[in-house]
Amino acid sequence: MLQSTHLKNFLLLHHPHRQVVLEALQTGPHSLLDLVALLYNTQQTEHHLGKLQKAGLVKQDAAVYVLALDRFQEAQQKAQHPWLEKNRPFFQLLEQAFDENGVLRALPQQNNKKRALLEKLSLLFAADQKYTEKEVNALLLGFTRDPFLLRRSLIDAGLLSRTPSGSQYWRETHVPEI
Repeated sequence: MLQSTHLKNFLLLHHPHRQVVLEALQTGPHSLLDLVALLYNTQQTEHHLGKLQKAGLVKQDAAVYVLALDRFQEAQQKAQHPWLEKNRPFFQLLEQAFDENGVLRALPQQNNKKRALLEKLSLLFAADQKYTEKEVNALLLGFTRDPFLLRRSLIDAGLLSRTPSGSQYWRETHVPEI
């Protein structure tokens, strides 16, 4: 099942600038100047190195940066999930909608982007299972501070249905399985 940990690691590893830094560090230690030469911007390089260091993926050893290979491989495994597409538009959608911890900031304003994100989030629910409101909220709480808004948005989009009493919820089957 998709968890915010998947999103957090996916967003960390698939940022284009961080990918450049990580690819370079996979070949061996590099100085800050080496890495700045790849990104053409000292401030951006330091920013992305800081994020990678905070996550424990990169260590500074004297005047060079070194990839923490076991942590990097662990993060790569945690970033794997069938619905996490490795294409630029999807990454940008996730980066705009979620914070660095994999928590939803806000739903996109554009209808097509909002629909695409809601379709992916609807896959949190098995197509052949009924859920209580409490179970729906528990699943959504891993991705948002406002599960009620997200639940309502899924219902309004026709991706999640419920009984008139609200006692049971289910995913509509017309959403493609992944």
